This record gives sequence, structure tokens and C-alpha cells, in this order.
Amino acid sequence: MEQILRRRPLHVINLPRYYDFLDMRRTPAQVRGLLAELGRPNVVAFQTRNPLHRIHEELTKRAAAKVDGSLLIHPVVGMTKPGDVDHFTRVRSYRALVENYYDPARTALSLLPLAMRMAGPREAVWHAIIRRNYGANHFIVGRDHAGPGKDSTGTPFYGPYDAQELLARHTAEVGVTWCPSRSWCT
Repeated sequence: MEQILRRRPLHVINLPRYYDFLDMRRTPAQVRGLLAELGRPNVVAFQTRNPLHRIHEELTKRAAAKVDGSLLIHPVVGMTKPGDVDHFTRVRSYRALVENYYDPARTALSLLPLAMRMAGPREAVWHAIIRRNYGANHFIVGRDHAGPGKDSTGTPFYGPYDAQELLARHTAEVGVTWCPSRSWCT
């Protein structure tokens, strides 16, 4: 049993091959190194599957300032919800915003090759764990985070703050402090 519990080194056989935005496709170790270069012990991660807008900009800047940390803009670029803006357009908008409106000494942009499952609260916890592996210790959880929308009767599948509440209950276990979008990282 002891032998089973002993950690074994991870050996990467083959990383996925990508042909777009190669400068923003980084492994967790590369992102952690990039964040270490920014020199702040706290890192706030922000995940999105949509183009950033002005409220996202303000939210992310305030969250990073509140914890005196760096900001990791970490959008998913795998399959998303039908009707979403394609990742080529979204990534170009993220790059333009980060280059023109964010402090380069505090902000990193890296892409996450992940498909959205639209699984609501459980997916929010999973997203927090992923961001911890990439070096974040704070994670912004939005209203109806990864929610699938409404059911067949027109009722929202999850409540607007169910994801925040679930992650709040598991913050210590996950190792990431959740930052509710409605209160700028309280």
C-alpha cells in the first residue's frame, strides 16, 4: 500500500500540437514561471469563454488590486457553447485588451485548451483546481459560472450564485480563494 501512495514522477509523452497562437499556449509550469517573474505572491485567475468587455476589465483589475496580486487572464479555447464567438476572434480581442488596457507588470495572458462542459457549480470547482495548478491562489467566479442556461420548462438549471457557494464551501480543500464577481474579491 505504501508503494501505491508514493508519488511517482510525471512523464510527458506528447503534448498536443497546435497551430494557432503558439506564443500564448503554455504548460502549467510555463505559466507558473511567467507568474513568478511578475513577482507577486498572490495571483488572481480569470476564466472566460466569451469576449472580454468593460465590466470584465474593471472586475479583473479590482480583484488583482484588492489582493495586491498579479492577474492571469486564462480563457478556455476548446469547444464552448453553441453560438459562442469563435476562439480565433476571442483570442485576438483578449490580446488587444491585455496589450492596451492592462498593466504588463501585473498581467499574464495564457490560453487553456479546455472544452466547456457547462456543468455549473462542479465545473467552477474544477476550474479553480485547474487554475491552482497553473499558479493562481485566487479565482474569480462569475454569476452562473459555467451554467447551461435554462431547462426545458424555462427555469434556470442552477441558481445564479450556486457555483460561488459551492466553491466557498471547498476553498480550503481546493487551495484557492474564490473571488465573487459581485463583491470584488471579498
